[in-house]
Amino acid sequence: MTALNYLSASNMTNFIPELWHRTVRDDRIQRELFTRFEGAEGSMSAVIAANDLNKEAGDTIHFETLSELYAEVTTQESVLVGQEEKFTNHQYDLSIDVVRHAVAVSRKANKLAFIKAIERAAPKLGRYFAKYFDEVIFALMLDSNVTTMGTAVGSLSSTDRLKPSILDAIKLGLIRRGALPIEAEVDKYGNTMEVYGCILDEVSAYHLQVDDTFRQTIREALPRDTGNPMFTGALGMWNGLILYTYSGIHQGCHQGTPQRPECALTTAVTTADEVLVVGTVTGRDYTKHFADSGTLTISADGTNDTEQLAYSSKTVNGFVCSAAAADHLVGTRITQQNSMSTIISFGAEALVRAFTERDAVLTEEYDYKMQLGIALESITGVARIEDSAGNVPNILNHRVYADLPDLTSITL
Repeated sequence: MTALNYLSASNMTNFIPELWHRTVRDDRIQRELFTRFEGAEGSMSAVIAANDLNKEAGDTIHFETLSELYAEVTTQESVLVGQEEKFTNHQYDLSIDVVRHAVAVSRKANKLAFIKAIERAAPKLGRYFAKYFDEVIFALMLDSNVTTMGTAVGSLSSTDRLKPSILDAIKLGLIRRGALPIEAEVDKYGNTMEVYGCILDEVSAYHLQVDDTFRQTIREALPRDTGNPMFTGALGMWNGLILYTYSGIHQGCHQGTPQRPECALTTAVTTADEVLVVGTVTGRDYTKHFADSGTLTISADGTNDTEQLAYSSKTVNGFVCSAAAADHLVGTRITQQNSMSTIISFGAEALVRAFTERDAVLTEEYDYKMQLGIALESITGVARIEDSAGNVPNILNHRVYADLPDLTSITL
């Protein structure tokens, strides 16, 4: 039988319409972390909200700290005059500034497109600033003025992965610094317990969770039901440290967090190449959390195929470095030297934050409403709390080795 000379779908391409699904998905973005630690003066929270300053004008807030009294007591009939003790005082500052961001669209585009861009912009701006405020606080906590414990970066190895003994050292370090504990309410009767906070990157959290000692202790210490962290995925508490995980995977931009910088090659590297390209989209900062110069680890996930490569500078999407000693494929991970991560621990009154304006939504119309804009604005500042000697007693950092495990069968 002779086959029909039919018109195929490819012959009818110009007549077959394409459809757009009307539900639009957002890229994943980190929600704000530090608001959960915020409280008023005297609340023994980690972040103190200076609400009494919210209506005051000015771009700088000055804080004074006074020392305790340490001199010997005067006894019996010894003369006290002239033995009076003087306070030691210290001043630190909190700078206030305007921070804002906006999205604009033409009214025609907003009406004709199948998504309402101006409506989508408002929640995106909210999440944008949540991430921004977190990163401002991370920068303060990871500053060189904050004490950091642990192995030197160049010597980090697999023996320095996060484990319970490191958490114990962090707890001891906080106590030895005189860090104020956070007072956490534990039941409906208002009973409190004294704890410290500890923020882990997701890779360090993984290494901790697979540690046999940690697993066994969590299993034995908490109820054997669905409330146990083994079922909920929460890390729970270890030796008075409440453990939180902060992750930041953005496939379309930088990966990692201020604690553990990470990105990936978007162009293959061959021997002797001196530029690593890690991004392709204009306007995105793929190297955001990396130091301006230093050493990189180039590593395929979960393998020993690694190279330490010095770099002299970076751009938003690449590193200028010494010649590569080996070839590396697209997708190979880039981290700071020896996959370093910084575990952040803190007590009460670690930071003070003030808002003279918080999350104000502003709209703009131009050219008889043909151009529409929406902005979010805050007038805010945050500072580390310092003692009378200028030290930062309520924050303590610890370097660990945070290499990715063998997850090559999983797309990351």
